[in-house]
Amino acid sequence: MFRKACAILAITMAMPVLSQVEPSADGVDFTEPDQGTRMITPPVVSDANLPLDNEFGRRSNYLSGGVTFNSAYVSNVQPGVTSASLNDESYSIWPTLTFLQTTPLTTRILTYRSGFTFYQRTKVLDSINQNMDARIDYKLSPRISMSLRDSLRQNSNVFNQPLVAVGGAIPPTDSVPSPGVVIPFEEEFKNDVNAIFSYQFAQFAMIGAKVGFQSLNFPNLTKGSGLNNSIAESASGFYSRRVSRAQYFGAIYQGANVVASQLRTTARTQSFSFFYTRQSSRNFTLSLSGGPQYLNFMKTDSRSYQKWTPSVRAGVGWQTSRTRLTANYSRAITAGQGIPGAYASNSADASLRFQLAPNWIINSLAVYQNDKNSLPASLQPYPGGHTLSGTASVGYNIGEHLMTGLGYTRLHQRYSGITEISRSPDSDRVFVSISYYFRAPLGR
Repeated sequence: MFRKACAILAITMAMPVLSQVEPSADGVDFTEPDQGTRMITPPVVSDANLPLDNEFGRRSNYLSGGVTFNSAYVSNVQPGVTSASLNDESYSIWPTLTFLQTTPLTTRILTYRSGFTFYQRTKVLDSINQNMDARIDYKLSPRISMSLRDSLRQNSNVFNQPLVAVGGAIPPTDSVPSPGVVIPFEEEFKNDVNAIFSYQFAQFAMIGAKVGFQSLNFPNLTKGSGLNNSIAESASGFYSRRVSRAQYFGAIYQGANVVASQLRTTARTQSFSFFYTRQSSRNFTLSLSGGPQYLNFMKTDSRSYQKWTPSVRAGVGWQTSRTRLTANYSRAITAGQGIPGAYASNSADASLRFQLAPNWIINSLAVYQNDKNSLPASLQPYPGGHTLSGTASVGYNIGEHLMTGLGYTRLHQRYSGITEISRSPDSDRVFVSISYYFRAPLGR
């Protein structure tokens, strides 16, 4: 079924190309620079940070980076191993390097951040963390655009990130992560690759497609831990119509196939939704989408289960010279994310960055996810659970390239089917850091 959906999607994309006419026939000359007719890829497809910040046409080339030294006090560093929680202190160093190049036709961003963490007493938890984000946006022609992205995570999650240099030298390249199950002290590899193609076949109309692949792997899983490795494939197609300079309407079809290797289960979902996007300026973006979603869950013993359910997504972003605020909400059937089965997930996140004074910046992030079992007990005995995490930090710029910060992170989880967190679901982290960062222009 998944392969059939991809074939139908390819045929649908080709139809407008077969019937395309000269640029002048629809009243706009696409060979000229942006005349206010260039459309954006819907945020619900691109998963872009809000508010949207289109970098096409703004030439900028630089190399930025830095290094952060971090010291933290962590409670409950070995949940599930003992009946009582174990507290420890950790020390880490996080070098970061970012390359960014934009031209009127291309945007290239590569960010690499690694971390070396050492625990004072629990030496077995010493670890290497790595984050890599690569993105290439390319305008193949005045009408056709392509975006390629790859995100790699090793042992990095919403709980163990350091205070990022708030001086602005290291721009974020990914959105707020949806937590799923957060296992801060379990070895974990996650890779997310996707490609987006868009074709503006008329002055105010666009079609496109997105294909994606995601793998989640826990190399040192023990039997009965409740965690599961998974592989996910997805494909989607969209139609977008610009009804005013700031407003877009459209429709999206998406199919996904998620395989959990330990339990040998397959969750296939298909959804069709309508979306609305408002981009009144670079300072404000609103994105809404909703529609029906179909689930087909199968086990190797030939048992299967089907159901229909509504899915909803909403996001808003707003920024000024001193404030950046984002908030997102989604409700959908999800699979993978480290937990077995298929779940009706309600997730929300919000982040705030506020420049209190010229040298003082406040950051906060809150993430919530509630996973409720969507399957009969005969197929999935785990009821689900929830994750709640929050981080608040304050940073002070000592000089042009040096800053210090103080922060606190709270993680609360309750998943009865996962032994690693069921006995001691809470953990706290208080951290202090000092960072050096730089930014150097490249070329002209």
